[in-house]
Amino acid sequence: MTIEHTDTAAPVAPVPAVQSPFRRFAADFLESGIARVALFTLLAIVVLALAAPWITPQNPYDLAQVDVMDGRLAPGAEAFAGYTMWLGSDGAGRDLYSAILYGLRISLAVGVASGGIALVIGSLIGLFAAYAGGRIETIIMRLVDLQLSFPAALTAHAIALEATLSFLGVGLPQTEPSLGVLIANGYEYMLSGRYWISVFPGLALLLTIVSINLVGDRLRDVLNPRLST
Repeated sequence: MTIEHTDTAAPVAPVPAVQSPFRRFAADFLESGIARVALFTLLAIVVLALAAPWITPQNPYDLAQVDVMDGRLAPGAEAFAGYTMWLGSDGAGRDLYSAILYGLRISLAVGVASGGIALVIGSLIGLFAAYAGGRIETIIMRLVDLQLSFPAALTAHAIALEATLSFLGVGLPQTEPSLGVLIANGYEYMLSGRYWISVFPGLALLLTIVSINLVGDRLRDVLNPRLST
């Protein structure tokens, strides 16, 4: 009688693929649908702002291209130069579509510059506090806590702050159409029914700030080790 031996060893479980830190971070970030929408919106805003010189019919900084006879035209009206002002024009005759995209370039530049400066200063202060230690570190950290107790307009919300200062007339000059300047230029026409001069730049500013805040909140949630499970 012949006994046949069969291999009864348990199958070896496949080894799960190890994700790189970046892929793990991207997967965690994109788990939120709101964060995905905010990120894609922010990327679209950045692309449109960077491509403004090539996708707009007018350079609002060039006074030779701005005709005061085109002032306060309604959305969809035709400019004297022959192109359509899809979002209308402001009181100076600037095409609002062009002015908004160029204004976004200023707002984004202000946000990036202020964030970079805050990053450098904060990193240097943090390194010095860690190196010094003791009482010096305690004093520095208490000063940081004191600064964080003030309104966020001091190193955060730089874009909104720039727009606010421009709206109040203490920011950029009127010849440089930042979003705050555009909103301020249309404020006096709101009661006359020419809503588009302030509303469209305001919507662009609101969309930019909201998308940046949502992306920042998601980055905080993903990168904060205290919130990880």
